[in-house]
This record gives sequence, structure tokens and C-alpha cells, in this order.
Amino acid sequence: MVQYKIKLNAKSNLPKYEQIIQSLTDAIGAKHLIRGSILPSIKQLSKELNISCATVAKAYDELKRRGIIQSTPYKGFHVASESIDHTRRIFLLFDELNLFKEDLYNSFKHRLARKAVIDLYFHHYNIEVFKTLILDNVGRYNNYVIMPFYHPEVAEALEAIDPDKMLILDQPGYVNGTYPGVVQDFENDIYQSLKSRADLVRKYKKLVLIYPEPNIHPKDIIHGFERFCSDFGIKGIITQSITQAPPQAGSAYIIIADVLLVELIKQCHQKGLKVGQDVGVISYNDTPLKEILEGGITTISTDFRQMGISAAELVLSGRRDKLANPVRLLVRQSL
Repeated sequence: MVQYKIKLNAKSNLPKYEQIIQSLTDAIGAKHLIRGSILPSIKQLSKELNISCATVAKAYDELKRRGIIQSTPYKGFHVASESIDHTRRIFLLFDELNLFKEDLYNSFKHRLARKAVIDLYFHHYNIEVFKTLILDNVGRYNNYVIMPFYHPEVAEALEAIDPDKMLILDQPGYVNGTYPGVVQDFENDIYQSLKSRADLVRKYKKLVLIYPEPNIHPKDIIHGFERFCSDFGIKGIITQSITQAPPQAGSAYIIIADVLLVELIKQCHQKGLKVGQDVGVISYNDTPLKEILEGGITTISTDFRQMGISAAELVLSGRRDKLANPVRLLVRQSL
């Protein structure tokens, strides 16, 4: 008889039969159970767990349906397959849906192919929604792939999830640094991007970072900006709005939010300033529209498609790596 013991969590919202399924598939995935491992009988397991035979039978029936276990007359139940990828369930929590996240989701789903069922949720930077979605789904999934955000209650909410099942995406937020995942290194990304074309940035008398408050992007961007300006002897200004730093000839602007990019370009037109000649512009996150707007807007952009692929590979391999997603400066006419 196999030594692995199935355990139930009395505090879990997951039905007991689903906990049995989860426990057994986790054990197979961890190689605690292998093909041919003998499982307790329905009567024996119901006695050990102090639950009804009907509950155990429901779990075993589902596992048989999936081809994971089989029963043999007079011999009982045993593990029939160690290939459980097709039964993997993934909790995927995004902040919001936009073009970048759509690319991420599609590459993540494509890389997993038919090896997992993905349930996609959104928290929209609302901490109550974030906490509710997590607490309501603890124990229901094999993997939790989560985009946190900068809120002091985020880390506490994540502690409800088994850390061995969790990956962090995009922004690290106020999160335990030991969690694996695929994230952006915002401070180093802006520093290295500007450094890569410091020759172009130096054409301008000053560099202005428009960073509105509150902001969904981390303040690490400010730290990287300040470090670049200091290291390269460039006059750097940080402001919350275009009103506080209206466009002037000889200045270059780094824009975090697209709505501010539109406002900056409008004001340039009103003042007769030509983007890319009189005024430099760098925007965050590339889109097809930015390829043609004003002859092309220079962008600092992470590769969200690669982020999805890397996250899927971590899920499939079980590796506990912490990866920095690649970022590049796409230079166009606006600089």
C-alpha cells in the first residue's frame, strides 16, 4: 500500500471530493505516486478522512474519467497515468485587459496548448476585488499566475496561496521577493533604455518625466530616471502633469500614460513645435498606433508576448525561477 497520505483542509472552501482530486494529482505531479501505486479503497479512505463513501467515490470516478486512476476487480484502485498536464487548472489574475495583456494571454495559452484549463480574472487595481478573487479560489487550482499591484494589502492576500503553486507576472508590487515569476525591472529598464541611446537624449537641454499621481506604474521608474540623469549629466525634471511642464523647444519628454501623450502632442501642435525636432518624445508600451503617430513615437516597451511564453514554461517545468522580462527602446522619429 502506498505511504502517501491524503489530507483535507477543514478551512478550505473547496469541496472535499475536489480536495481529494487535488491531493492525488499533486502527489502524482511531485512523483510521490507513480504508475501502479495502489490507492486506498473507497471504504478505507472514507474511514481515514471521516467522510462519506459517496464523497470518495465521486472523487475516484472523476479521476477515472480523466484516465488518471483505474480499478481492477479484487485488486482495487491504482494510478494508471503519471501524465496529468491535461488536468492542470490555472488561475490567471490580470490587472486589466488591453492590447499588451491580450498578447500576453494569447502567448501563454498557446504555449500551454491543451495541457491546461485557464480561468482568467481581472482585479482592475481594486484591493477588495483582488482579495476576494484570491480567497474565493484558494485550493481550487494547480497553479496561480498573478499580476499584483502596489498596495500594502497585496502581500497579505497572497499568503493564502501555497507559495509552491504561485507565479508573479509583470509588476512585483509589495510582494515577497522569493516568489518565482516573470517581471519587469522598472528601474533598470528605463536606465538601460535611455543609456542605449544617450547620444539622442543628449541633443536636448532637459529631460522631463511626466509621472502623474496616483500611478499604476512603480516609483522604480523615477529612481531609474534620476540615476540616468545623474550618471550622464543631464538636467532631469519630474512632474505630475503637462500643465506643470508645458512643451518647450529643446526638451524631451517621457510619457507614462497614453492620455498624456495625446495632450502633449496637441500642445506641441498649438505652439508650432515639431515632434522629433523641437521636442523629443518617449512613450511607455508600444502599440501599432505609435508606429505611425507623428511619423513614429519612440517607446520603452517590454515584450508581453515573451512574458506569456516564459510564464507558461515555468508552469510546465515546475521551475522556481525569477525572470526579468526583456525590454527595449524602439527608436522612431519622435526622438
